[in-house]
Amino acid sequence: MRVQFEGGVKLAIEMEGALIVAGNDSAAIVFEGSVPAAGHWDKIDIESASDSNVLSYVRVSHGGSDAGVVRANVRIHSGARLKLAESTLTQSAGEGLRVETDGTWPATDAPYRVTGDVVLNADVTVSPGAGFVVESSDATVIETENALIAIGTAGERSTFLGEIASAGHWDGLDFRSADPSNQLSCVEVA
Repeated sequence: MRVQFEGGVKLAIEMEGALIVAGNDSAAIVFEGSVPAAGHWDKIDIESASDSNVLSYVRVSHGGSDAGVVRANVRIHSGARLKLAESTLTQSAGEGLRVETDGTWPATDAPYRVTGDVVLNADVTVSPGAGFVVESSDATVIETENALIAIGTAGERSTFLGEIASAGHWDGLDFRSADPSNQLSCVEVA
């Protein structure tokens, strides 16, 4: 299934609503601009704290227009909830994902694949063993404006790695906060 958005439009999931979008490994659900250009439409804007909110096997492209204050493909507001699994957020004129609610990113069977900038405006905990693979070399950064807490173990390191193992493939982690909770322990960043 393919959903196309006209210029500047956003899909808003308000406090009392829920968004349940579940494709499968052979048929992803696509949210994209009616014109295939970064920034053509605004974003999926989630304010709802419903435990039912899910984007699974979804591709979101061409968001981040300047119609909104926050330029992203998907924005999760403070207090909102979203289960995001097996999905791709790409070709945004801003961030691929903007997280403004505290949460935990658990370890999964496969790494989280990052194709664009990720901005964390919340306290985020990365579970031991969680892995992130940065696919893009286009100035991709994981930026935190609050606290990023990634505490692995000797047996279960958390990793933030470029898809290509070469110096300069991605920009890295950017800590923009002096929050004393920021912590990386038993973590590989390369």
